[in-house]
Amino acid sequence: MFASAFRRVTCIDAWDQALFNVPGESAAEAEAEFDRVTAALANVRKIKSTSLAAAGRYADPVDVLYVDAGHDYESVNADLGAWASRPQLFVCGHDYWPSRFPGVVRAVNERFGKPDAVFCDTSFVVAVK
Repeated sequence: MFASAFRRVTCIDAWDQALFNVPGESAAEAEAEFDRVTAALANVRKIKSTSLAAAGRYADPVDVLYVDAGHDYESVNADLGAWASRPQLFVCGHDYWPSRFPGVVRAVNERFGKPDAVFCDTSFVVAVK
């Protein structure tokens, strides 16, 4: 979806089982599926890294930042802080779900106030002012 809507999409993920917080799923299988789905998409760049490490190595601004990594307050707050100066248009993310991921909600709300929109898949969007 993002590849069809934007000129360039950079995806950062460690694909590290120790960091992979989806019970019953394999980080290696998720990475293989990502590679399969994006193989023909020339505008998708894959960076295999943690978000915080990548933020220190890549200084490029981005139009849209989409955060979907850790689901606890500390992780989300650190990701948002590390990438804070990069988004030019929107900050988005996943798992804005108060009853299941209160840490995500708290980190987003503290940094931006309530999102401009929350969608049925629990993705959120905030317009950069």
